[in-house]
Amino acid sequence: MYSIKADVSKNRLYVVVDGTVALDELDAYTADMKKNLGMLKSGFTALLDLSKTVVFDQDAMKQLQDTKELAVAAGLSKSAMVVASATLKMQMNRNFKSVGPQDRAFNDIGEAEKFLAE
Repeated sequence: MYSIKADVSKNRLYVVVDGTVALDELDAYTADMKKNLGMLKSGFTALLDLSKTVVFDQDAMKQLQDTKELAVAAGLSKSAMVVASATLKMQMNRNFKSVGPQDRAFNDIGEAEKFLAE
């Protein structure tokens, strides 16, 4: 399960994944991402709350990489992810290292928000 929301006043994209993004949700996830990216100006930041996320399978990870590429093309300037699992952190770093700005990992939302506001 996931949610994607653009905060126009902060010029920030918020993505929350609870559990995982199921394969049958991936097309809707991509469509929601495109819709929300269209609300933001170039130079926007992104906060990914993955604190309740499990490791993604490779098919899901490929499509998630594609959506980060969409975000980079739309003007992503920096991003932060909140992760609780060391395994998930390694997976995200490994799979997204070649796509746009490196996601910086944090243990809580407050730290991530402070980093993005700098």
